[in-house]
Amino acid sequence: MKFNKVLPVLMLTVCIGLSGCNAETGQSQTAQKILTAVEATKITSASIKKEMIYAGQVAPSRSVSVISKITGKVQEYYFDIGDSVKEGDILFKLDEKDIQNQITQLEAQMNQSAQGIRSAQNAVSSVTGGQYQSQILQQEAAIENYEKQLTTAENGIKLAEIAAENARKTLENTQQTYDNTKALYEIDAVSKSDFDKADLGLAQAQAGFEKANNDYSQALIGKEQLLSAKKTAEEALGLVTGQIAQDNRRSAQLALDTARAGAGSLQVQMDLVLDTLKDTNVTAPMAGLVSGRNAKTDEYVSSQMAAYTIIDIDTVNIDVKVSELLINSIYAGQNVDVLINSISGEIITGTIETISPAADQTGTFPVKIKLSNADHIIKPGMFAEVHFTREMNENTVVVPRNTVLTDETSSYVFVNNGGISIKTTVETGIDNGEYIEILSGVSIGDEVITKGHTYITDGEEINIVSVWGE
Repeated sequence: MKFNKVLPVLMLTVCIGLSGCNAETGQSQTAQKILTAVEATKITSASIKKEMIYAGQVAPSRSVSVISKITGKVQEYYFDIGDSVKEGDILFKLDEKDIQNQITQLEAQMNQSAQGIRSAQNAVSSVTGGQYQSQILQQEAAIENYEKQLTTAENGIKLAEIAAENARKTLENTQQTYDNTKALYEIDAVSKSDFDKADLGLAQAQAGFEKANNDYSQALIGKEQLLSAKKTAEEALGLVTGQIAQDNRRSAQLALDTARAGAGSLQVQMDLVLDTLKDTNVTAPMAGLVSGRNAKTDEYVSSQMAAYTIIDIDTVNIDVKVSELLINSIYAGQNVDVLINSISGEIITGTIETISPAADQTGTFPVKIKLSNADHIIKPGMFAEVHFTREMNENTVVVPRNTVLTDETSSYVFVNNGGISIKTTVETGIDNGEYIEILSGVSIGDEVITKGHTYITDGEEINIVSVWGE
């Protein structure tokens, strides 16, 4: 139902008490009565609703920060901001050089461990018979070989220890430089670039420290394995040259078990390093669009920084906070009208996805609205108005709000009754500020005066210039 909002008050005027005569009849002009001009509307059934409007900001339905499990230098990246990715796509690749070095070291240690196992197996065989003198010569040669290897291992441990200590000092110095740079950066005394360099330097120093410690640990493990292998060889020799007995057989078997356990430990380490190698290919955990990329070629990434951000905007959310006046009038799954002026200004239908059962610290209730966005026109960050229907009636009597007047006791309207204004008391319902519902007092088909009604009184003869709805 539409109504004109402005009415010029039309007054019919006539000449009253003017002198002069009609040129043809010679009679005086007759005074004419002045009637107030009004407009009326014939009431038909209509709908009315009262809305509450809340503003919110568009957000993606899902957002994931992709973080590298390991610290490393980016060798190459494959997707940039705005690109579409599928779940499992490789986003970027880390340099594998350090990991490959660890694999090489572990392979060498596993070879040594295998040799130790073979020696232990020979020791077990020797205590049950065979070429006695050959076994003696073999074990003596093995012991001599292990002693040479131990000498080499001791030198390696010393070098690894020195390297670890140097890396520790470097880390301490780098940490101090980082702390100083950070303090200066926080007071804007140095640039962001200087701070980033200090941060990168700290990451590199930490990586160097970890690698040096790992090398030192591996050298110690290698020595222990050599000692174990030497001990096994010595015990085997003792078994060969001594009394073959039950205890010797048990000792030989224990040495073999120990060697095999050492090999198993090395295999576990190898498996872990191989898993780390897989982590150099960092993949997308979900399909979506790239909204952020911090991974850069030849720069380091770590678990402390999101290398990529991926969002899903096939559907988007709008979070609003509603008052207690509305919370019990809405429900999950209910459709609502959404207005986003920046894309079209047209009403979009959304659905209430979740409603918090409790108010937050602001005393309002968080509500999440879901919108379909297959064409990706709606962007995260856009502002939206969500229109919630608090009250609504259909097939009811509705008139413009300013049609209803009030006095000290009641609300009323003027009804046209054959050119006579009739003041009629009414009971009102929903009032949305522009239109108001009439619950009683007038009926469908009545002509309610909608313009000019503020200038008339009850029982006054009026001039109906138009009737809307006829």
